[in-house]
Amino acid sequence: MTEPLVTSPIRQPPPSLRTQRSRLGSRILKWRTARGLTQVDLADGIGCKQPKIQKIESGKAGTRPEDLERIVEVLEIPPADADQLRELNRANDPSARRAERRMITPQWFREVLEREQAAAEILSWTGNRIPGLLQSEYYMLAQFQASRQERVTDRVAERKARQRLFDACPGPRAVFMLEYSCVEKLVYGTKASIATDQLEHMIRIVETHPFAEVRILPRDAAAYPDEDFTILRFGHPDLPDFAYQESKVKLITVPRGQDEFASYEESWEAQLAATLSRDQSLQYLKEWASRCATPAR
Repeated sequence: MTEPLVTSPIRQPPPSLRTQRSRLGSRILKWRTARGLTQVDLADGIGCKQPKIQKIESGKAGTRPEDLERIVEVLEIPPADADQLRELNRANDPSARRAERRMITPQWFREVLEREQAAAEILSWTGNRIPGLLQSEYYMLAQFQASRQERVTDRVAERKARQRLFDACPGPRAVFMLEYSCVEKLVYGTKASIATDQLEHMIRIVETHPFAEVRILPRDAAAYPDEDFTILRFGHPDLPDFAYQESKVKLITVPRGQDEFASYEESWEAQLAATLSRDQSLQYLKEWASRCATPAR
């Protein structure tokens, strides 16, 4: 029996640079179209070029306070709505931009980091690795050091910052489907202490966060696993749902509305139906953690 995709209430998204820019741009777009103006009309009204308006409305660029005031004036936005736009535009403060530039995470993946924190639901499928949101600090350190990464401390700090969503109340519904090989590769491919720490970390997340699940796709599952992908749902008109796949150098995103998005949903439901239940998966992790703790491993 396929489980429902949404079981938790939609939470209010916290501020983030890209999220706030997207919401600001979306509202400016709505006001512009309501006034019957084109992007060229608005650009002429505030004294800039059309591409700048396109970037603002798409959330790809911020807005200087003085430009926002001219937009408010041209579009004749009421005072209460204008104040909301100004609040959203605070994410474009120079200090926020400086913090973004200091990040070590690749630029192409930062949209996901910011959108994760605003998500109402995170549905992650991983076939051969432990996803970043589930990694323990000990495991992170081992992975970064083994691959000879620079600024390991910064990398760990940024990855741990992603996991703050587990501290939100209510948090997003987060379901992580892992193929059995993820666990076996962890156990047989790393030190016993690291594997034990990672398994216990995932167990702790599931046991202490009722909105989080780790579901195991067993070896004998009647499902053909797809490549790794994640679906983010928001339940907010300014933040459209999307699915994504990542590699070492790029991100492929598919927003709701494209035909391919439905295929991700179908794959998710089919694979979820073939996984162990929440309790069975938790027991599976505990059994492997117990094996790691024995000297005979």
